[in-house]
Amino acid sequence: MRKLLVWVIGVVMAASLTACSGGSQNASSETTEAAKATTEAAADTDQKEQTCSVEVTCANVLDHEDDLESNYKIPSKGEIYSGDVEVEEDETAMTILEKTGVTIDKKDGYVQGIDGLYAGDCGDYSGWMYQVNGKTPDVGADEYKVNEGDEVQWYYVCDEEDF
Repeated sequence: MRKLLVWVIGVVMAASLTACSGGSQNASSETTEAAKATTEAAADTDQKEQTCSVEVTCANVLDHEDDLESNYKIPSKGEIYSGDVEVEEDETAMTILEKTGVTIDKKDGYVQGIDGLYAGDCGDYSGWMYQVNGKTPDVGADEYKVNEGDEVQWYYVCDEEDF
C-alpha cells in the first residue's frame, strides 16, 4: 500500500510539474508573441510615410476665360493635381511640386508654367503662386522648407484680385 501511495504521489507530482512547465511555455510563448507584435507595430510606425497634401489649381482662369491668350485647355474645375506627396528632410515647396509629376517649366527658382499654362497667358499680372497652410511665404518656393502635414497649394492668378 505504501508503494502504491508513493507511486500515486510521484505520478501526481510529475503531472503537476508537466502542467506548470507547459503553462510556463504557454505564458512564455504568449509573451514572445506579444513582444513580436509590439516590435512589428513599432517597425510599421517607423516605415510610415511622412506626407503633405498638395493642390495645383488654375480655377481662377475659369472666371477669366475671355482673357486667356493661349490655347490652354482648362481641366475640370481647374484642378490640375490634388493628393499627398512624401516629404523627406529639407524638401522645399518646389521639390514637392516636382514630385507631383505635373509638367513644370521653371527658371531661377521661379515657376513659369505648369501643365502648359504660363505666366502672362491670362494678362500682365497672371502667373503661378504658392501658399503653405493658407499663407503666402515671403521666400521663393525653392527656399521654403516643407514639413510633414503641411498643405501646399499652387494656384494661378489672373489679376491683382486673385492674390
